[in-house]
Amino acid sequence: MKEKKQAQIANFNVVIGDDEKPMLDYFDTYIFPALTSDITRKETDTEYLLKEVEIATDKRNEYVVVGKIVKKTELEIKSDIDYAGKLIEKDEKHSSAPYSTFVIYLKNHRVVLVPNQKGSPSLASFRATIYYILFEYRRRYNENAKECDKLPVPEVKIVGIPSVRSIGEILDGVQKVNELVLRFYPLNGDIDFSGMFETLTTDLRKTVGAKKGETILKSPKNTQGIAKILSDANGTIEPILKVTTKEKAKLTLRDYQITERYDIEVDVKDGLKDENKTIIKETDGLKVIEYSNSQHEEIYERNKGKIIKFRPRV
Repeated sequence: MKEKKQAQIANFNVVIGDDEKPMLDYFDTYIFPALTSDITRKETDTEYLLKEVEIATDKRNEYVVVGKIVKKTELEIKSDIDYAGKLIEKDEKHSSAPYSTFVIYLKNHRVVLVPNQKGSPSLASFRATIYYILFEYRRRYNENAKECDKLPVPEVKIVGIPSVRSIGEILDGVQKVNELVLRFYPLNGDIDFSGMFETLTTDLRKTVGAKKGETILKSPKNTQGIAKILSDANGTIEPILKVTTKEKAKLTLRDYQITERYDIEVDVKDGLKDENKTIIKETDGLKVIEYSNSQHEEIYERNKGKIIKFRPRV
């Protein structure tokens, strides 16, 4: 039996050190060891951890990292309905571990995240967990490393990729956009083909020696223009929309809330490894996944040997 699930796609943007090296330059010494380190992020009574992380290939025979982000928690039950239909009191706790499957495309560093059920980790949780794991792994590694071998600081930005449609649907329920914030940061081999953000993301930032920056647009009125800008950016900037709804409520919308969702079908009888293959197959043909450029190609080919040695033996 097949079950419909919703996939979100983001730009898995990680650069390393002051010289902003692409993450694949450090894949064998930092990135993959960190992702497979079993480091756990704790948040109150909930734990987030990565499981089943391994190397696989897509339809183009290019390498991807597949795995599960697990949300380990306890469900507290204080009341229920009994067999007679009466409301009764209870005091029970049940362990729960909903997960989401992720696929990181190593050539163009797009990531697909597919929740398995209600309560599965979201794109925001995935981003926070990857950020924590990379920084905590570096801290632990550097405690015992020689000065010349210490890992540099990573810049981690996992930004959801919206579409004109997804942004348009959200802005249809908005009375006014009060502010559009565009945050920019070092890019991992991405090229801004529109030329719209190149001065901000590269030239201006490097001229003044800044890692990050932002530009703020007050009361933008052209919602179609907003949708086009954010769609064309393709995850290379982090947008924040401050809006007033038609019900007069003021909201702040972040990238993971305006990211496009894609319906895919997964056979619920498949094992976890077959589920990975199905997700790759279902999302491989999407334009946003196939997006690539000459810099992606050069970085990937130069570092392919660092990936191959982690591939499971068949």
